[in-house]
Amino acid sequence: AEEVAFIERDVYKDGHYYRNFGGDAMDPNDWHHAPDGSRICRLNLKTRKQTVVKAVEKGDFRDLRVSYDGRRFLFAYRAGETHNYSLYEMGTDGGGLRQLTGGAGWDDFGPEYLPDGGIIFCSSRGKRFIPCNHAQGAQLFRMDGDGGNLLMLSANNVRDDRPAIMPNGLVLYDRWEYVDT
Repeated sequence: AEEVAFIERDVYKDGHYYRNFGGDAMDPNDWHHAPDGSRICRLNLKTRKQTVVKAVEKGDFRDLRVSYDGRRFLFAYRAGETHNYSLYEMGTDGGGLRQLTGGAGWDDFGPEYLPDGGIIFCSSRGKRFIPCNHAQGAQLFRMDGDGGNLLMLSANNVRDDRPAIMPNGLVLYDRWEYVDT
């Protein structure tokens, strides 16, 4: 590879790995996302030239992934003045931006391209909360590459996270089992 892609953004305020999206179940004014302002960038490894592909002063990018052919970016984005993330895709040159998911009240994040053209991702659409910290949980979902045919894949009562595709096409992910011991 001659280039790597990454997101520059501020860190979110809470130190818990799972409190990085959504809001607190007990306090409607406590939101867990990073502050506004972030950029999607490319870095040429030979020349060390950094190119800003897309930047926002209001809103926040997270969870950048590159398509198998290296032509598209998949990521979560929260628009300025809002609190929830949706999934978007665009060309690696910044063109052709399109929204794949949306809806107030839940967060879609952590997307990964699947070998069959679909997308697996994490979402708070399952409407579950982490018992000890009043934070939203997440489950795994799958959809077609155009955002259609949404399907819930997991039903963890706390959080499933960070899906990754293995070379044989199987999905590896983190699962938090809340055992209170």
